[in-house]
Amino acid sequence: QWTGSQILALVANFGVPWLTRVCWRSGISPITSQMLGRTLVVWVVPLCASFSMADGCFRGWARWWNPCREDGTFDKSIYLEYIGLVKVLSHKAACGSPPAWGRCTRDVIGNL
Repeated sequence: QWTGSQILALVANFGVPWLTRVCWRSGISPITSQMLGRTLVVWVVPLCASFSMADGCFRGWARWWNPCREDGTFDKSIYLEYIGLVKVLSHKAACGSPPAWGRCTRDVIGNL
């Protein structure tokens, strides 16, 4: 299984030089295209990934986590005497709750 750093290393070592050659043939400066490619690999792609996966932003991690893909995984209830059946955790609370937008910036900075 590939990790994000391995994919970025492949793009930086093979994709950016290829992009530089293509841009050079079409008249764009190789230095400019290399700077653009490296900026994408080092800053733009990780920043976008952090926004999409952070818990306070778009909570993309929930789409990739197998327990969140299966309905009812987190539906847990307990029986309390005198009260009855109490729902302790629901699938929606664990995987489908809305993002906490106030924490988005803090989460992204923490991830980077």
